[in-house]
Amino acid sequence: VSGIPTKDETYTTEFYKSTQLATSEFMMGCVWHIADAIDSQLAGEDTRVNRNNVNLLAYKLTPGCHLRLHNDKYAADAGFIWYLSRDWKWDWGGLLLTVADDGSASVEMPEFNKLVILNHGSGAIHCVTSVEKWARDDRYILIGMMRLAKKE
Repeated sequence: VSGIPTKDETYTTEFYKSTQLATSEFMMGCVWHIADAIDSQLAGEDTRVNRNNVNLLAYKLTPGCHLRLHNDKYAADAGFIWYLSRDWKWDWGGLLLTVADDGSASVEMPEFNKLVILNHGSGAIHCVTSVEKWARDDRYILIGMMRLAKKE
């Protein structure tokens, strides 16, 4: 696929994370509902989200924060991004770009309370553009990384 960084380029990322928020009782309760959504969209008849293998990350992105193009297949079979910032503007940056196998890309604005599900097993290559210095708010997201397991 053209336009993808090469292996000799430096991968950079900048963000802040909160372990306390990610493991809060409220967030953990939400994750089981999200796991059900992933089961219905990505898992096959013989697989489901392994509820014992979920990694939650709560991120805050301030001006200059970004995540370069990457694939999370090494960490999970499926994942999600849950947008928690209200009234985000397009030109504030912090946009999710997802690149398909044919090189085409889709752009997502982080709309409040929107859930994006990613199939890492399919090679979902994605990045988050830099948050711009004129952004009036920080960008908050909850990210989940999940492994799929055989149904019992």
